[in-house]
Amino acid sequence: MLNKETENELKRLGFDVSKLIEAAKAEEVVSLEVPKLYTDDDKSTFGNNRFEEGKSAMGQILSKQLHDELGLNLEDGRKDINQVVKAYGEKILADANVEVDEKVRVLTEEKAALQGKVKSLGEEVTSVKNESFQNLLNLKELRTSRVSYLRKLSFRRIESFNYLRLIMQ
Repeated sequence: MLNKETENELKRLGFDVSKLIEAAKAEEVVSLEVPKLYTDDDKSTFGNNRFEEGKSAMGQILSKQLHDELGLNLEDGRKDINQVVKAYGEKILADANVEVDEKVRVLTEEKAALQGKVKSLGEEVTSVKNESFQNLLNLKELRTSRVSYLRKLSFRRIESFNYLRLIMQ
């Protein structure tokens, strides 16, 4: 005999309690109709709910894993993928600005060094030009003095020659 609570529970699940008791007492094999515990709608709703729970849990797991691997420091936003992506974007921009500022500083220093080098090379070129010009002037002066000397020498020779010619006549 079944107590009232068990009998009510079996009825709630859709079993015919009297047929169940008869089948239990029977000595031959009896087939009973087993009621469906869940309808197709119940199964679909259960499946959809489990899918949504799994999707949410997977998003949280992925978000936590990304948060930790990317070296972010979010206390409340570790479970929200949107906050993790936003924080990572901000971190990239902050790092990029630091790198850009550093590159600008290095390039400014290189520019100043190159400008100094250009200035010193310009001064060196000017110095070499002036020295070359001075050497050219010295060369012209030397030529002039040589020509002048040769003229004097030639004049003396002509005078000597004329003198000798006069004497010899």
